[in-house]
Formats: sequence, structure tokens, C-alpha cells
Amino acid sequence: MEIDEDTNQVTHVLKIYDESKNKEYRLSLPGHTTVAQVKRDTFTLTGIPVLRQVWCGWPDLVRDNSLLEHLGLDEPFHCLTVSSENSDAVLAPTVYIDLAETDSSHEDFEDAAENFAVDDEMFAASSSNRNAPLIPNDVEDETAGSVHFIDGFTYRYGENTPNFFPGPLEDAINEACMKPAKERRMLGIYLHHDGSVLTNVFCTEVLGSESVLQMFTNNFVLWGWDLTNTENRNMFLASALKSLGGPVADTVRKITVTELPALLIIVRSRSNTELFNVINGNIGINEFMTLLIHAVDVHSQMLETEIKEDELRAARERIKIEQDQAFQQSLQADRAKEEAKRKQQLEQSREEERIRNEQEAENKRREVERLTIQSELPEEPAEGCGEGTIKIRFRPPKTAPFERRFLANDKLKVLFNFLIVSGYRIEEYKVISSWPRRDLTTCDHNLTLDQVKLHPQETLILEER
Repeated sequence: MEIDEDTNQVTHVLKIYDESKNKEYRLSLPGHTTVAQVKRDTFTLTGIPVLRQVWCGWPDLVRDNSLLEHLGLDEPFHCLTVSSENSDAVLAPTVYIDLAETDSSHEDFEDAAENFAVDDEMFAASSSNRNAPLIPNDVEDETAGSVHFIDGFTYRYGENTPNFFPGPLEDAINEACMKPAKERRMLGIYLHHDGSVLTNVFCTEVLGSESVLQMFTNNFVLWGWDLTNTENRNMFLASALKSLGGPVADTVRKITVTELPALLIIVRSRSNTELFNVINGNIGINEFMTLLIHAVDVHSQMLETEIKEDELRAARERIKIEQDQAFQQSLQADRAKEEAKRKQQLEQSREEERIRNEQEAENKRREVERLTIQSELPEEPAEGCGEGTIKIRFRPPKTAPFERRFLANDKLKVLFNFLIVSGYRIEEYKVISSWPRRDLTTCDHNLTLDQVKLHPQETLILEER
């Protein structure tokens, strides 16, 4: 037993072992689930019709309307075993009667259990099940009605019966018709009526034929309904009107009991779901097969055209997708190029700004240095100061020559400082004497101009390094 924290509801865990398939299933069901619902769920899992299910493991005196929460099931899970009743075997002596679907009281059931002999009880159960309508009068909805129909039909006419679709009509339409053309099938709606003298022969001889069953399996989704009860008939008409439109509902409404049972063949052509044919039950198997084969041939031709159109449409769509992908890839490549170009420009702009800032900083530093050196530079000696004066002419590489007077005892450093103030740093220019040719920047800067023999005058050449 488990408790749902969101709803605070008790959930019972059932382990159901299917003896026929040697397979175990695990169901987690709320406590208000009935035993009948468990049997219907088991039919969905195992394919064993409810009326052929043989159970072991239920508590004593369990009934179809019993709730799981009232049965005292084992915890944390309750083990059950189910098997399929052999159609040729005698019915099991224990018969469960669903009191929720009868007028009998709980006491009536207990009296019956005490007074009926085993053989009489089996006969009564078999007769009741075979004569009861395939769909109860008070069925809740189409889903429940469909499950009842399948169980009752299989029990009444044996295992060699069509594989009916379990669920509402709308789901059967979607399963058959609302698929791509390659997967689409026809929908066969089998309409049953116990009041028709044709029903028993049609269900056993025609619907039970191996060739018909194979035809249904390969080409149809088959859905069945019992029109015997007026309420169930009205339920089907309302569903047909909603899902298939007025013409189909009107066609069914006009079918008389003497024309039942009947098979409605529904096909979907392009965007229309329509009635292709109505086959009444007053025909033999050969004529029935002929009509089915004709329907399959026509439907195949219709689908062949649609399949080609779908393939062409799919091819166009693939081309469009490929073109869109190519365009997107080209667009992404262009965007990547633009982004790379933008980043390159941004990096270049940042580098230029860095160089510019460094240059500006260097220029400011040089200007500060130049002003400092200029303030420390001795004044130029006046002309005609005698032999202690040296006149030096400078020849730069790109501008006009210029000259200045120095004292003979001025050091080379004074001459270099003058050049720095004039814009010619010795880190960038060599200072070459004409004779003998030498680079004065390599000399000791503390030597005097007289010591490096620049008197009384000299021409120095400035060369870029």
C-alpha cells in the first residue's frame, strides 16, 4: 500500500501473473478501484477477455463491484494469478456476478449461492452471458462500451473473431484515417443487433472466416458497436454525427433491423473522411469478400496517388529545408566573418589607441626631458670669445644644417644635450666626425670637446640609426 503525498489517497499495488504468457504485470491502483476495473485493465494488458479470465488470489466472497480498499489486500503488494479459460472446458464452479449491473441484492446473491447446485449455476451463468446484450444498457461511455462489446463478442462467438479496436470511435478514426498515406488504413465500423435473424450466421460464418479475418488485419482498423439497446444506439449516432458528419449518421439512422448486422467502410481521401460503402449482413462470404477486395483496390489506388503527392511534397520540403539550411549556414558564415572583421577592427583600433597613448606618453616624457635638459644646458658662448671657443656645424639627414658654439672645455655630454634639445636624441642618431671618421656617441661622454679634437671648428654628420 502506498499513499500519494499530493492527494493523500491510498494506492494498492497488485502483482498479476499471467500464466498463459508467463509474464508478470504490476498495477498501482487507487483504493476506490473496483475488481471489475482491475479485470478490464488486465484485459488491456493480457488480451484475455474479462469473461474468460480465471483468477487465483482474490479474498473470499470478492465481487466485481468490490473496492480494493475494502478487501484487506496483502501489503506492500498483493499477488494474483490470471489465466484464460479453455473454450472447450467446463466453466469453473465459482461464478462472480457483478451486483452493480443487476437488480439483485447482496442477500439474493448469498441465497443463490446456497440453493443452486453447481451444474445449474454454470448453466445459468452461461445462458445469461450469451443472451445478454454485448453492451449493457447503462454503459458509462464509448470506451467502456467498446470494452464490453469486445469481451461479449469474443465470449459469445469464440476466439476466432475479429480484432476490434478498444476505445471510442474518434480514436479508431484517428488510428485508421489520420495517418500519413503510407500508414493509412480503412476503418470498418461493425454494427451489431441481436434482434436480427442474420446476426448469428453473419458473425460465425462471415466474420469468423479466416480469409475475412486476414483481410481485416491487413487493411482495416475494425471497431464494433451494439445497436440493440436504444440508448446505446443513440450514443453511437451522436458520436458518428460528431466524428463523421451528418451523412454518415443519417445513413445509419435509416438502416433497419432486418438489414443488420452491417459493416460501414470509412476511408479518407485527401482531407475528407467519408463513407465508402455499407455492406449489409444478408450476403454470403464470397460476396462479402468481393466487396472487401473492391474496397481495398479502390483505396489502394487512392493512396497511391496521395503517396506520390506526399513524396513530391516531402521532396520539395526537403529541398526547401536544405535551401534554408544552406542560407542559414551562409548567413552564419557571413555573420562570423563580420564578427571576425569587427573584432579585428576593434583590436586594431585598440592597438592603434595603445600605440597612440604610448606615443603621447613618450612625447610627454621626451618633452619633459627636453625642457629639463634645456634648463641645465649652458648658454652658447658669444662670438669672438677667443681660442677657447669651438664652432661646430651639424648636418642632419633631411633638414638644413645648423651650427652652435661651444667652449673647448665643454664635455661631449653638453654637445649631446644640445642635440637632444634640438630634437636629435643619440639613441636615434649617430654623431659622426668627418676626419678621422668616428662615432662620437661611442666615446666617453665626460671627455671635453678639446680632448676629442673638435677645435677650433668641426662639421658633424647626424646619421639615423
